[in-house]
Amino acid sequence: MNDTFEIVEKEIGNVAEIAEEIAMWKMPTTIETDLTTLYEYLKAKDQHKEMGMPYTRYIEVDWEEQMNKNIWQIFVDIFKFKWKLYIGIPTNNAMNASGNIKTQFIPNQKYLQTTHYGSYQKLGKTYKAIYHYAKEHKIILENSSFEFYQNNPKEVKPHELQTVVMVAIKG
Repeated sequence: MNDTFEIVEKEIGNVAEIAEEIAMWKMPTTIETDLTTLYEYLKAKDQHKEMGMPYTRYIEVDWEEQMNKNIWQIFVDIFKFKWKLYIGIPTNNAMNASGNIKTQFIPNQKYLQTTHYGSYQKLGKTYKAIYHYAKEHKIILENSSFEFYQNNPKEVKPHELQTVVMVAIKG
């Protein structure tokens, strides 16, 4: 994990996304399947050459509740808690929805951002660091976040993975 935090203002823009409500243990295969579907959709629309980095967008997150769970609750949640999220890819152009692929424009928003280095299984530590940094600096977190995947786990070793984590903030 990177211990550098910054407040950024960013417009994600046009995106193609697939909505999911899944338990943590299903995320790796679901994300891989959904990204494959999105890449095929973008390729069919001839948009695959001008797309942004893939992401997962979590919604309706109660940060206080998540950060105060004990180890047993975290373990149980891996199998039982269903996260509401979108797997998506930014696109240069607005496009039409198709089947389970939804399209939208994500407007300008302020985020507390850092970069996570290492395996996805350790992202929880990065979220804890963001949460504590926000508390210490009196930054109010909103209930959503993005994880932008900077490289591919099929192409690099787990310790070489880089994920930009952005949690929406008020103000």
